[in-house]
Amino acid sequence: TQKAILDYLNTIGAVAVKFNNFGFRKVDGSFIPPRELGVSDILACYKGRFIAIEVKSTNKKPSVVQADFLERVQEAGGVGICTDNIDDVINMMVRLEVNPSLLGVKKPHPWRRYKNL
Repeated sequence: TQKAILDYLNTIGAVAVKFNNFGFRKVDGSFIPPRELGVSDILACYKGRFIAIEVKSTNKKPSVVQADFLERVQEAGGVGICTDNIDDVINMMVRLEVNPSLLGVKKPHPWRRYKNL
């Protein structure tokens, strides 16, 4: 499902990447945890809108930290969803294309006045 979502997003012109949020076990057996807990599986930008997509198996729910990350994205003016299928993503993108205001408040950014940023 993640690959299909990434392929779809990149096909429609979004910049979309898979975020690998896992720690590492060192040779001595110690563990280096991930830098940021809860970051969504897929991060994307489409027409200036930040999108976070948490992909779960059918009937699975996001963890508390994953749900918190999606909520923080929405509060910051982005789009955050949890899904188990590509149809939810396609429907979200269609809604975003037709009426961006349906998917949260997009606040103006003060840095946009600088053309080189």
